[in-house]
Amino acid sequence: MTRSWAFAVGSVRAKESALLTRQELDGLLQCADERELAARLRERGYGDPAAPADDVDGLLRQEKAQLWAYLQEVAPDGSLFVPFLYRNDIHNAKVALKLTLAGRKEGPYLPDGTIPAARLREAAEERRFDALPAWLCGAMEEAYDLLAHARDAGLADAVIDRAGMAAMREAAEKDDTLRPLFDELVFYSNVKIVLRALRTGKGSLFLERALCPVPGMETDDWIQAAREGEEAFLTRLRETDAYGAREAADAWSESPAALERFAADRQMALARRAGAQTLGPAPVAAYLLAKEAELRALHMAASGLRTGETPARMRERGPQLYG
Repeated sequence: MTRSWAFAVGSVRAKESALLTRQELDGLLQCADERELAARLRERGYGDPAAPADDVDGLLRQEKAQLWAYLQEVAPDGSLFVPFLYRNDIHNAKVALKLTLAGRKEGPYLPDGTIPAARLREAAEERRFDALPAWLCGAMEEAYDLLAHARDAGLADAVIDRAGMAAMREAAEKDDTLRPLFDELVFYSNVKIVLRALRTGKGSLFLERALCPVPGMETDDWIQAAREGEEAFLTRLRETDAYGAREAADAWSESPAALERFAADRQMALARRAGAQTLGPAPVAAYLLAKEAELRALHMAASGLRTGETPARMRERGPQLYG
């Protein structure tokens, strides 16, 4: 059978009915411990029925693997997912460099990237970065030097992050649905980079190498404002018309966690608008974002149960859900 976007949309519409609602998540937050949460997730069909995991983290890993297998099966054009998969490549590139310089081979690589982890590891071990895709090779070489000689892990990560964000934006340019999602993702990554840099004493040179250009943001203006301190930068952010930046500045003034939640909730609002479309790849991308938000919420719930957080506190920290 030839796959089509009409078939894919019909399939994800059926899948949406199984997404967690806010009320259902609230019920899971009442679990006595992580073991009970894992049992209740298995009852919902979470994980691989052929090899069920015994803990929440294992179930979430299995569920994510099944999510990607399903999406690749149902979508007629896998290029839709390239900008999402770059996120795994970014993570794996950092892991490959750090393990290589530490003299280790095995580490926490993520599946489902566009570049096999073994290829990244080989490039790092042999220092042959020209064998990698153009968007990553220069950043990997620069990050290697920063780690090996300057011992600057933070800047090395930032260099790879910037290359990855630029690649995500470029890949998303091909689709009117994905473009606003990734523009906003990069914008808020930049916001958090500046604010964290200010609180950790990183200066203008770091920001020049870490920030990724995106429409609605004047990089030089942001760096100049950052030189004057956090309040000056927040004032500059409140003067930005795009991406709900005024409310983002207010959220940061409340707490860094409030900003994280604000940015995640805006992404979910964009996903809902994309999901409301009836034709094309938009609803499939929206389902991916919705399922990822659900997985993050469950990860936070498991973490909260381990540390003894109250359900009210977990609810406060958790992201909005699609359902």
